[in-house]
Amino acid sequence: MGTATTEKKDKGQKALITYPAEYQIHIQGRLDIGWSDRLAGMSITTRGGKDRVARTILQGEIIDQSVLLGVLNTLHDLGYAVLHLKYLTEDSQAEGN
Repeated sequence: MGTATTEKKDKGQKALITYPAEYQIHIQGRLDIGWSDRLAGMSITTRGGKDRVARTILQGEIIDQSVLLGVLNTLHDLGYAVLHLKYLTEDSQAEGN
């Protein structure tokens, strides 16, 4: 009985991000900067080299959660492992400024 109440309460709370926010995504391997347009215009920086496994960092503003999911799906389709996803900041418009 308590489970149904919890599920109902959880369904009523929406955690969707529907405003622009800054994200950083770390993936394993090298990703060419030419993919930036397909990945919501995020900047692409690769670290690591001969002695270490390369890690690519994507960073930029994502307009909403559906675009974020599109970026993650594209990375998955390309065969990259997502190592880290970080929500950095939200746009000041979301705060009412």
